[in-house]
Amino acid sequence: SYVSQSTDWSQYAAYNEGSRYTRTLVDDGNGKYNLLVLVWGEGQSSPIHDHAGSHCMMKLLDGELQEDLFAWPSESQDEMRLKRTAALKTNGVAYMHDKIGLHRIANPSRQAKAVSLHLYSPPYNVCKTFDEQTGAAAASSCAVVELISNAKPPLSALDITATRA
Repeated sequence: SYVSQSTDWSQYAAYNEGSRYTRTLVDDGNGKYNLLVLVWGEGQSSPIHDHAGSHCMMKLLDGELQEDLFAWPSESQDEMRLKRTAALKTNGVAYMHDKIGLHRIANPSRQAKAVSLHLYSPPYNVCKTFDEQTGAAAASSCAVVELISNAKPPLSALDITATRA
C-alpha cells in the first residue's frame, strides 16, 4: 500500500493559521468524488458530524489523529453516546459512512499539525453537525476552503490502496 511521502502531497497542505483545519481540493472527480487534503491545527478538532450519505475514506499522511465514533442521537437522548475512540497514526486508514454513525476527528498533538487525505463519494457541500451535550443537529457548510490552481497530483498520492482493477 502507499507509504506517505510529503513530496507527494506537500503542495496541497495549505493551512490558514487560526483555523481548526483547512480543506484543500486535490481532484473533483468529475462530480463523482472529491479528493481533499486536510491540515489539522495543533489541538484542533472537527465538530461531531455526518457525511450526508457519502462514503468517506481517510488516510493519515502525517502526524496523528483521533476519531471519536458516536451513535445517532434519539429524540429522547440528552447527550451524544460515544461508541468508541480510535487513534490513527501516519499511514493509518479509516472508513466512515452514516450507517456506521457520526464522528469527530481531532488532532491530539499540541506541538504538531496533522495532514490527512480524504476521498468522499459522492461529493457533498452540506452536512449536519451535532451538539455533544444535546444531540441537536444543524446544517453546516462542508465546502472546500482552499483551491490550488496549476497543481497536478502525482499518481502515487492518489493510489490510496495501491491496488488496481
